Amino acid sequence: MGLQYYLIRGFFTLLAAVIVTIAFALRTLKSALAKSGLVMLAQGPNEETMLGVIIQRYGGSEVLEYRNDVLNPSLDELANTDQVLVKIEATSVNPIDWKIRSGELKWLLPNTFPKILGRDLSGTVVAVGSKTHLLKVGDQVFGMPEKLKGTYCEYVRCCERSLTRKPHNLDHLNAATLPLAALTAYHGLVSVGKIKPGMKVLILGGSGGVGSFGVQIAKAYNSTVFTTCGTHNIQFVKNLGADQVIDYSKQKAAKELKNQELDLIFDTVGSKEDRDQCYELVKRGGKVITTLPINAKDNPHSLFTLIKGFADLALKNLYYYPTKRVPYIPILAPDYAHKQLDRIRELVEAGDVRTRIDTVFDLTDIQKAHEHSESSHVKGKIAINISPSSSTQGVVYADTIKCAIPGGIID
Repeated sequence: MGLQYYLIRGFFTLLAAVIVTIAFALRTLKSALAKSGLVMLAQGPNEETMLGVIIQRYGGSEVLEYRNDVLNPSLDELANTDQVLVKIEATSVNPIDWKIRSGELKWLLPNTFPKILGRDLSGTVVAVGSKTHLLKVGDQVFGMPEKLKGTYCEYVRCCERSLTRKPHNLDHLNAATLPLAALTAYHGLVSVGKIKPGMKVLILGGSGGVGSFGVQIAKAYNSTVFTTCGTHNIQFVKNLGADQVIDYSKQKAAKELKNQELDLIFDTVGSKEDRDQCYELVKRGGKVITTLPINAKDNPHSLFTLIKGFADLALKNLYYYPTKRVPYIPILAPDYAHKQLDRIRELVEAGDVRTRIDTVFDLTDIQKAHEHSESSHVKGKIAINISPSSSTQGVVYADTIKCAIPGGIID
């Protein structure tokens, strides 16, 4: 590439640095003023407290504290709102949980401490505000509370538009594995990618939480699906419905698909090398969508990594889009996603999307759950049982779980 390319790259790196710095400053100021997500602790357990897991600093799994003195959400603040109080029966572990815990995302998501982590929930509505109209007391729901409100706890107060009714053919453990991962996949493929029957789609990372739902959603829309995964996950991904599975440890996606014209690349793992090499296979008017704009191989704790990642996407869009009309688009799962969650529920109830639980942990074993998630050997999702009265004790692996509910765990 010529001097012009590197000059443009330098300019966009500097521009991205300025934008990220300003955004970080504004986010920090907002956090300091609003204290959103701040967890209050009581002097000891009582009727106003609940069980929960908090962090009081960044670090490894050891910073996750299981406590019985986390204050319940205030019912007084529920009045005259469209919020609901949910008793959480189950949640799940997503990579974003331990990335926040470790401080890897502190440049994007600065936190106040103590803080409750967790993005997913399945549970029962136990109280509603006077302005609610979608949900009522007693409804069994699943969803993703807005503004990073944590779900590693017994109760959460959130907007009703962040939830919808739980699929009738799933129990709480299975339903809790859906929200963040399935929403991210649906948002990327359907809302942004505008997927249609007959499209050819490459999903990078088809065995993880987002990727496994992405394969199923793409097939539900009658697309041809190519995907990548490791050797030990090939059969699992084939069972999801993928038309061609590429073993990234032995094969290069660009080489295996060199005779294909792709409509869409959906990168769920930050696979910059495959993403860039396969760009040439995307036809004019297609899209390259990523959930991780940085290179997964770079130092995740570095602000420079974040700046370089966004600058690289901006440069590629400037350099290539005018001629090829194929944009690089970074995405996140949206808040207040009631309508998208409704559509996911319909796909689950129709049998087009199925959950796959890799492991079930009790909330008391949340440290082990994070360590397992960080091992990168998870097929599907890790579910967390909130209720201490449940019959689930300790760790339960997928091949020992019996699910008699259609649409549940993939065998």
